[in-house]
Amino acid sequence: MLGIEGRKTHKRVSPFQRGSAGAERLKFTGKSHSEDIEDGEFDLDVDRQTRAVRRMRQIIISAGERRVVLRVTDDIREPEQLIELMKKKGVEMATPGDPDTEAVTAIFTGVAEDEVEWMQHLLSGLKPNISEGPEIKKGEPEQETRATMGATPTEKYFRGLAKIGFHYFLKYMRGFHGSEATFTGIRDFITDGKAEDVFRFISGWTNHRVVDITPGESRSGYRHLLLAYSNYERLLCKMQFFVHPKHSSPIYRFDRLTPPIYTINLGRNPSRVDYPQAKRHSFTYFNTPGENGYDGEMKEEFTRAR
Repeated sequence: MLGIEGRKTHKRVSPFQRGSAGAERLKFTGKSHSEDIEDGEFDLDVDRQTRAVRRMRQIIISAGERRVVLRVTDDIREPEQLIELMKKKGVEMATPGDPDTEAVTAIFTGVAEDEVEWMQHLLSGLKPNISEGPEIKKGEPEQETRATMGATPTEKYFRGLAKIGFHYFLKYMRGFHGSEATFTGIRDFITDGKAEDVFRFISGWTNHRVVDITPGESRSGYRHLLLAYSNYERLLCKMQFFVHPKHSSPIYRFDRLTPPIYTINLGRNPSRVDYPQAKRHSFTYFNTPGENGYDGEMKEEFTRAR
């Protein structure tokens, strides 16, 4: 949506097909409202060329009473890859060329018109184990669907958040340089934190209605908000990402869905002088990427010190 992509040296992999850095794939499911379509949820994907939402490409393997559903991802191009995937799911009867193996049936769903030949090639390695078909369901009509999306981040995601917050705090808060003993815990978490350490340093993504990051309409596109704060006891950073440009209602309202506000607990203030201070910046994307040679702008929203 914002024209942001990964590194050019990395393979283009749909995040709905495969996870990254140890995390699971993004879960993207739909449920049809049409009486002409069978009831139940189904996995969704995004077409890499057209960017249109489509059903996840799948193959349903049946052998007797057994039934296994496999996602046919973009990188499965040869019959041997499909056979290996089936073996991982315990479908040993799919070994080709063995007369003692049980015959199977195969049904493909979510297949585009230009992918039929590809699917037939994948199944060529299963002969003579295929008893009939395969059946290929393709060219499904457009339909309205209520979709939900979910992610299961690992501790690496939260370590990344902690690094953003720590660096922002050190950049804009006077009197700190990062090597103080009070920051030992957050430095260790960023470097080699474990899942059980997350709640010790990061909070707010499950309960963020009462906060001091106040909303307001941005003059262009989506934006990030970062706030660094210190007082006599605490050193912390609060962050909210991809805030909608029209979001101007108070975020403690129960009828508004808002991005979570993460609180990064950096440590206790080593100073014995009570000198509260705060800084807040917004990072806003332009509606047109690359506008004026930049993708967005950074703006200081307030400074507070006493």
